Amino acid sequence: MKFPVVARRVALALVAMLAAPLAPAAEAPRDGRVLWRTDVFGWTWGTPLVVGNRIYVGAAGGKPYMIDHVASFDVLDRKTGAIVERWPLPEVAGAHQRGIGGSLAQDGDTIVATTIEGGVYGFGTRS
Repeated sequence: MKFPVVARRVALALVAMLAAPLAPAAEAPRDGRVLWRTDVFGWTWGTPLVVGNRIYVGAAGGKPYMIDHVASFDVLDRKTGAIVERWPLPEVAGAHQRGIGGSLAQDGDTIVATTIEGGVYGFGTRS
């Protein structure tokens, strides 16, 4: 069965939306080869922030889904993608989604994250 071009694009976009948010990754600039991929157990809707040898990632979580997604703030090693530090964010009673839903910002030695619920967090940078 052949699908129209639009349907194929929608299907590919859906696969990308379901797979990509769970795993920040680094790709080789020359050939696009995946160097590492790290599951942070939540949706990474915002842009990660690179500071020195660390990558800061905010993740949103939610229920009910086939897999529970966990809201968190994660620090990854820039070279390997390994999780160096992780701060799970509290569950919010009655919330369908929670956690960091946007991009992070930096102010001096502080990484600033805003949450879906309207909260603001500040995390210190470490190298």
